[in-house]
Amino acid sequence: MKTNRRVLLQGLGATFLGGTALSSLSAAEVAQLQTQHSATNGVHAAAHFTDESRILGLSDDVRVTSAANPAPGGEGGSAAERVLHITSLPRGEQRPGEGQGGGRDRGTRNDDSNDDGVTYDYGLSLLGVSGRELTVNDLAEREDDAGFAYDWLVTDENVAGVGTAEEEAGVGPDEAWFVLREGQQSTSGSGTGIVEDALSGRLTAVIRERQDDRGTDEWHTRDVAAELGDDSEPRWQELTIQSGQFVDVDAAPAEDYGDAHVVAVGVGRGDPYDGPSVLDAYFRNLEVAGETYAFPKASGSSRRGRGND
Repeated sequence: MKTNRRVLLQGLGATFLGGTALSSLSAAEVAQLQTQHSATNGVHAAAHFTDESRILGLSDDVRVTSAANPAPGGEGGSAAERVLHITSLPRGEQRPGEGQGGGRDRGTRNDDSNDDGVTYDYGLSLLGVSGRELTVNDLAEREDDAGFAYDWLVTDENVAGVGTAEEEAGVGPDEAWFVLREGQQSTSGSGTGIVEDALSGRLTAVIRERQDDRGTDEWHTRDVAAELGDDSEPRWQELTIQSGQFVDVDAAPAEDYGDAHVVAVGVGRGDPYDGPSVLDAYFRNLEVAGETYAFPKASGSSRRGRGND
């Protein structure tokens, strides 16, 4: 069976929307998604949103790519290093060294696309860590600043809330993501059982947005694990199949979800709700419970395009 765009989009729907988009998948397609998930260490996506904030498909404006380090002179960096780049800048304005990405070439973009990079669309990179059997408390209680952390860099082209009273340029890094599972994992015979977990409502996405003005074109570190016990502003938010939307969490994740299993962690950039935005952010050095990972897509690829049609 060929993996077509319908299968991929409905698989992304399982992550974003708690599994409701999978209701029309055949048993064979569900099994294939499970096999694909078990064979990869993560997922990257650039999602297009309608005016009603519904996911319509893959974005023509946002690219989740591998890129050269834009500031190789920093600590631990080199000119040969590949990092994750989430951007909506037109291809003619991107920095040299950007790798193969998830968007179309500019010449094949839709006629109604924005050539100034302003978009409601969203870029996401998630790393699957379910095999490590970590809980939220495992990350929150580490004392070595390596529970869940990553480096981020934004350029002065990165703008939040374009045209709104809250418009800010050069702030970041935007959302940190957790995908959590409460209770026992589904015991499917085909891989991780993540699709059944999504459909049954056992998965919860938990995010927290930060828009900090710490300087452009230089690397900064976000220690997300240190925030897991913090219930102050900006508030943590959760998405469940029951709610169907992100809602504020009254308590810190370490209190509400301390024993929940960590399925995936990652980063996202964009604002489909209060935007639009211009996206130009870089990420590297993902630390999870003492181990360092490359963000999915940051290792580079020899293929171009948006995925299989």
